[in-house]
Amino acid sequence: MSEVANEDHQKELENIREDIDSLKNNVFALTKSVQHDVVDSAIVGFDKMKHKGQKALHELEKDIKEKPLQNLLIALGTGFALGALTRKH
Repeated sequence: MSEVANEDHQKELENIREDIDSLKNNVFALTKSVQHDVVDSAIVGFDKMKHKGQKALHELEKDIKEKPLQNLLIALGTGFALGALTRKH
């Protein structure tokens, strides 16, 4: 093999190494970007669920204060029904 061909192969090999390094860096950057997007989406989802839970709790407290006897009877009836269903014979 001639010296010129050997140099060409060395240049091609160096170009391939540079391309691989560039691809590796691009994949790393893309992975970081996706990771940040996933974390941001999880935080937004958690905040929405937290807000909905707090709103539901507030509505429940409001309902209990407005109709305490009705809610007490519902709770007693539910407890009685669950107790009857789970009772072992």
